[in-house]
Amino acid sequence: MSVEKKLIDKAILKTLVPCDALSDENLAVLAKTTFVASLSAGEVLFKSGQCDSLRYYLLSGELQLDTPGQAAKLLRGEATAKHHALAHNQPRQVSATAKSAVAVAIVDEDELGTMLTWDQSAGYRGDDTADEVELRAGAGAQDDDWMTRILQTKSFYRVPPANIQAMFMRLQPAS
Repeated sequence: MSVEKKLIDKAILKTLVPCDALSDENLAVLAKTTFVASLSAGEVLFKSGQCDSLRYYLLSGELQLDTPGQAAKLLRGEATAKHHALAHNQPRQVSATAKSAVAVAIVDEDELGTMLTWDQSAGYRGDDTADEVELRAGAGAQDDDWMTRILQTKSFYRVPPANIQAMFMRLQPAS
């Protein structure tokens, strides 16, 4: 696939599901690694059986999805309020070919997962008990950096946010 890529506008990124659930801060981080690609008619976006860590979103144009043993499906990138990822199961179950000039948003799935996890882990603090809030207030802001450093390691990229929450909820302060 030979495509022309440009960084995505945050307003477009905000129309993609689940990117629309991100905080403005994490949306800005994701925007630095998300591209809009332009394909010409006849170019292949992805093939059946392909594995990658990308999510594709059709923004404009016509794209044909071919599933082995089934009739082809034609998708039109209309100006809808929200866009959903195209055939994001891995390995890909379908092939996607541009039937006209198309624009496709390409999101790195690992980066998206990290940003969603950061948003969700930040939200857990709202459920803290008074003792936990007091303990953290006395510890100082520098001590809170350990959680960010852990979440930024590659080991946590593919851990589902619910599992990360369960792990953090089981942590106990060292005496």
